[in-house]
Amino acid sequence: MRLDEESTAADWAWNAMAESIAESPDGPALLRRFTRRALGDPRRLKHILRWMLEWQFSPQRSARRGEIAEIFFELVLSPSGSMSELVAGTTFPQTTGVLILGFAGSSIEVLQPVRQFYSRLRPSWRVISTTTVFESEARREQLQQVLHQLDGLDQLIVHSMSNHGHRSFMSLLDLDLDQSIGRRLKALVFDCGPAPALSAEGRTEAAARTAFGALLGHGLQISRAQQDEIRAAAALVDWAWQTDDDVLKQATKESVVPTMCLCGESDVLFPLKAAQHFAGLLQRERPERKVYLECLAGDHCNLLHSAPTDFESAISKVLREALLL
Repeated sequence: MRLDEESTAADWAWNAMAESIAESPDGPALLRRFTRRALGDPRRLKHILRWMLEWQFSPQRSARRGEIAEIFFELVLSPSGSMSELVAGTTFPQTTGVLILGFAGSSIEVLQPVRQFYSRLRPSWRVISTTTVFESEARREQLQQVLHQLDGLDQLIVHSMSNHGHRSFMSLLDLDLDQSIGRRLKALVFDCGPAPALSAEGRTEAAARTAFGALLGHGLQISRAQQDEIRAAAALVDWAWQTDDDVLKQATKESVVPTMCLCGESDVLFPLKAAQHFAGLLQRERPERKVYLECLAGDHCNLLHSAPTDFESAISKVLREALLL
């Protein structure tokens, strides 16, 4: 096992314990419970991911690859674990806030430009960002924390990114039993919204490429052989993709507020045709809702970087409609 220079004796002990757990008859189930401890500690998470790459995806572990693969992707697709980042506004009390729900594979650092965008747009706003974890109980605890971070706000903008952001918003509304989100929601942004169900090959490649990006974000170099192993592992996981029924069911729970749908001209996951279909579903379910669609230069969830002026124009449009600018 190769650990970087920052590793401590405790890290070595953790890895030895994880390896022992994986060897037991109930290894994957125990490993899943054990890895929850790493969800709030990106440094520890990095060591677990390296361990999985170097040990659990090795040929001698092939009999358990499917079980380990599911845990691996649950971890790698939320690279900051259950952390959320809050940027306080410049005034007190803060009455308006933005909640950014990240795409699968996005870390706190990756979401920083989006946080900075809203803080620059209105320095007085509170800005919160998170990428939810996949394990259900840990995700519930994470979203409970987000609800607490929204305390004191009278007005809320939700910026949902990709398939995972939309699913996180679904989970948040299910958890918000007193409907405090709905009462405060003033505008919605679907930044490269939920992608349509892809072919099995498309799902595998999308998951693998997301994993590559997240691992590189952790500073982990991936060999060609490991890339092949990750693709093979991705094919073993049952990926959940939103259906039209999911979108329509979610739309009935959302407040009737101005909504902006964004897509990228070079986006293969959420191309213009998919964005038009998604926006149409939202409009069909709630005809009184104002739904806007803008297709900007750029790729999936990278529109702020590739088309900053048009991105700001689109966001400002829906916020003006919501009387927030």
